[in-house]
Amino acid sequence: MKALRKIKPAYGCMQLVDIPEPVTAPGHVKVRVEYCGICGSDMKFYHWTQRPGMNIPIPVTFGHEYSGVVTEIGEGVTNIQVGDRVVSETPEIFCGKCEQCRTGNQLLCKSKRSIGYQVDGAMAEYICIRQELIHKIPDSVSFEEAAVCEPASVTAHAVYDKAHVQPGDTVLIFGPGLIGLLTLEHAKCCGAKVILAGLSKDEERLAIGKKLGADVVIKTDQANVRDEVMKLTGGRGVDFVFECTGVGSVLDEALGTLKRMGKMVLIAFFKPGDIPIEMWNTVVNNEVEIVGSYGQRYGNWERVLKLMDMKKIDVRAVTTHIFDLEDWEKGFGITERQEGLKVLLKP
Repeated sequence: MKALRKIKPAYGCMQLVDIPEPVTAPGHVKVRVEYCGICGSDMKFYHWTQRPGMNIPIPVTFGHEYSGVVTEIGEGVTNIQVGDRVVSETPEIFCGKCEQCRTGNQLLCKSKRSIGYQVDGAMAEYICIRQELIHKIPDSVSFEEAAVCEPASVTAHAVYDKAHVQPGDTVLIFGPGLIGLLTLEHAKCCGAKVILAGLSKDEERLAIGKKLGADVVIKTDQANVRDEVMKLTGGRGVDFVFECTGVGSVLDEALGTLKRMGKMVLIAFFKPGDIPIEMWNTVVNNEVEIVGSYGQRYGNWERVLKLMDMKKIDVRAVTTHIFDLEDWEKGFGITERQEGLKVLLKP
């Protein structure tokens, strides 16, 4: 089968190669991949800027945001049939014994190995995945939409589990990229007023945000965000800030927009040493809560699929390009240049 693999531990070094189809092990299902998204993390590993502790083996097949059809089931598989339309979670290997695994937080298991990084992923014609990770796609949801389920679940976890946004809350989102726009959609599902902040160069993305329900758009290089937020909130500040840029200099600015005892949720990853130390005085003085939000949980996937089925979130608005797997370089190029939002590859 065709598979897009990292073949050397260095910048680039990606090739579309022929490898054997994966063997369906007990407790696993084989899925024919319909679409696989290119994630920002894929770009980091393309550039070979690993996060600490990732321990990526080489060679490895990329891809963890996908949709497909079950073509084969292994021994012991129940409740999944050949022909089922599915997506899956990402932690193919985890210990199952630690506190994190036993509380449904397998992505935080120290032994976790995820598809597309530490085990072969879905930028290929087929992938084998353990049955516990499978979620069935509703009939009304297309394969293209379902392939965006993973990042939509990441943002669902941030909004529903970490922030607990309520109707009438005011939310500020820094960064109108894919994650910021999906966060916006979930916040609107909660009945929140949403302010979306980005740069002038993000004009097209900010326009998509308006179409998806952003109540106010602020261009941070043309206006003082704190001043604008205080005008909008009568000097109170916002209830929640979601940081989706990964730019450390944004953090002080973001903290200045929060109400006292507000909450900031960090979804993006930051470079080491990029978080300003000065911000901590604001955190203490205003009793601000800062929480990290990583990955997603089982219930987030089920919720996202239901929201897609109910047409409460629109992931088609953030899917901007689709390429055949053979044209993967075009897709990676567009993602690197930030000329689109979500780029899908079709094996």
